Amino acid sequence: MGLRKKSAYLLVTLSFLSLSMLLNVECLKMENYELLWSYDVGSTVDNVSISANGKYIVAASRNMIYFLDNEGKLLWKQEVWDDYSKHFYEEKVFLHVSSDGQYITVLDVRGWIFANIIFLILAKDGNVLFKCMNCLQYGSVSDKGSLVTLVLGGLFEPDLVFYYDSFSHPQSRKWEFEVYRGVKVLISSDGSYIGILWYEPYSIYHFTLLNKYGEKLWDYKLGAESWLTWKTSYSFSISADGGRIALTTPEEILMMDRNGNLLMRFKRPIKNFDSQSLSLSPDGNYIVYAAKNETHYTFIIINSGGEWEWVAKREVSSAAVSSNADYVVAASYSKVYLFAKSSIAKIYKARKAIEAATTAISDEKSKGFIVTDAEDLLSRAKTMFDLGNYSMARIFAEQAYSLARDIDQDNVPNSEDFAPYINNNHIYAGVAGSFIVAVLAGYAYARSKRKKIYVFDKETGELRIHIS
Repeated sequence: MGLRKKSAYLLVTLSFLSLSMLLNVECLKMENYELLWSYDVGSTVDNVSISANGKYIVAASRNMIYFLDNEGKLLWKQEVWDDYSKHFYEEKVFLHVSSDGQYITVLDVRGWIFANIIFLILAKDGNVLFKCMNCLQYGSVSDKGSLVTLVLGGLFEPDLVFYYDSFSHPQSRKWEFEVYRGVKVLISSDGSYIGILWYEPYSIYHFTLLNKYGEKLWDYKLGAESWLTWKTSYSFSISADGGRIALTTPEEILMMDRNGNLLMRFKRPIKNFDSQSLSLSPDGNYIVYAAKNETHYTFIIINSGGEWEWVAKREVSSAAVSSNADYVVAASYSKVYLFAKSSIAKIYKARKAIEAATTAISDEKSKGFIVTDAEDLLSRAKTMFDLGNYSMARIFAEQAYSLARDIDQDNVPNSEDFAPYINNNHIYAGVAGSFIVAVLAGYAYARSKRKKIYVFDKETGELRIHIS
């Protein structure tokens, strides 16, 4: 990293710290992250989201929705529509999963304008709870099931935001709020606040915050940009209780509270930025976003204490963060990646190593092999895990796995080893040694049997020895 880049990062960190003191924002230490796993769906992943508790991940790719747990196990996949190959125009998929994974909101927009929208609400088990195909509305669901929708008006009519106590009861609509042209609407997980991104004539973008009674709390003018594309630089994300809102503009990212007070502001270090990847952690302390420039693709996690960056080999299309930023999910090309804080990753990797060793020992014992040493190592691993020494637990567990699968540690699996309890290298070395000894002994014996013949050399008058 060059001096200029280091200075830039230092400046960003110092600005975070100074803002934290001036604006009374808690300064949080930024931990390092480690990759837990990746899952390949086989086609480009458009968007990802993660539940607040970090237990569930949802991903959208082409016409499929994938629902995984934080172990990387696919729980189900759901086809959104048929005959994907018939759709040739630009498409964008937006996802949101509730705090406990109970509801999954899917918004599929095809084309540069709102000509064709698919809006779905799925249950945790993949069942469709609400479905609107080719409709002119979309929305967001709270953990309690309350729903806000943005209903698109006609050419000369405003758009409307509707609020429902329950998405399953259309008659439960309580109020409506008028905006000129809506872009995005979100309800906080607890259902208390509603955020709306919209623009007025001449494409001046606004963010407006409402309470659950439809009362406008405040409005913030973000700036101007062309409305002809979904790839706008303006977006927002809202915390679970509506206490904090992250806003993006072409030049910066803002953190504001529910009263409209500015908490943090910083310029984006990478200009080419897909604002739709913006995600605010449910607790409101961390922001994650995907970005790219001419040299690399990345997603960046930021908070009042600094930032952490992951550089990918291919474009990062989306990223999302769980509560307290314990987990971060990202999409790059056809893969979904799950990262965790190093403190969590240590526990995860130790536990997975113990599970693998337990399975290996059970398998080998069922085949009749004696794996007492491996069992002893596994017992030590479990003890270390219980004591909180996850690094040593992982080391012992990995040794137990290796010793269970290859008892004599000669790099030959037990089932393929003709002598599983004796290191084959020792056998081969013994055979080779015996062969060499035998050759040498034979050579010595042969020499001992040679006959000595004395020959008198008449020319020199000397007696010479000839061995036959």
